[in-house]
Amino acid sequence: MNSSLSLEAASLTLTLAFLGYASWRDWKVREVSDRVWLAYGPLGGLLTALRILLYGRPEPFFWLSGLALSAAVGLALYYAGFWGGADSKALICLALSLPDMPSFCHPLLGLYILFIPFTVLFNGLLLSLTVVAYSALRNLWYRVRVGSLFQGFEGETLGRKILAFLLAFKVGRERLAGNPSLTPAESFKPNGGRRFNFRLRVGEDSFSLEGLPEEVWVTFQLPILLFITAGLLAALLVGDLVLALIAWLLGLLA
Repeated sequence: MNSSLSLEAASLTLTLAFLGYASWRDWKVREVSDRVWLAYGPLGGLLTALRILLYGRPEPFFWLSGLALSAAVGLALYYAGFWGGADSKALICLALSLPDMPSFCHPLLGLYILFIPFTVLFNGLLLSLTVVAYSALRNLWYRVRVGSLFQGFEGETLGRKILAFLLAFKVGRERLAGNPSLTPAESFKPNGGRRFNFRLRVGEDSFSLEGLPEEVWVTFQLPILLFITAGLLAALLVGDLVLALIAWLLGLLA
């Protein structure tokens, strides 16, 4: 392996190691220390800078403009409440460390955005939709096994019930205790009624179990870092899943 490939391999290994660890922490405790990003970002940036200085790849403008755009997107999603600070830092560190597809990787579809962090981001967002399938199947099973899904929610519109069916599911109240991956998807009216609450709660995991009914509608606190890591693996092995889906849909319309 020549020196250029060695640097690419080092960048990829570094990225997989840090994102793998961060994903595990995100899944287990929903918290990733800033020390992870303070180590990963500079090391990855140094490897990319060495590739540019020694081999002229990637192009400096390509790297820096992609890095700036990644920072802007990451911060915009953070301030919009879509994800947490660790997810933004992961995207920025990925832009520092792995701006382009390693030359020894040949995705099956051969279709990807040249600035790889965005392919990773799109893949991760698409893969996160598996949560919708999980919620829908779980609610179908509950409907068959137990009966009514929406008892106490008679005042909710059909549209909001459909949204709950796709995004939330019912668990016993005790499942919420000390479980950072679940958060209530409902609130309670002063007159005793219940209503769905789909407000994003990224980073919010404190709520009282007192007064909650035996069964509560909940949503996942998505471990987005896990989906980002899965999106990276999909990018390396398959390519850009979103572009492939768009191409397939356009092919159907042609």
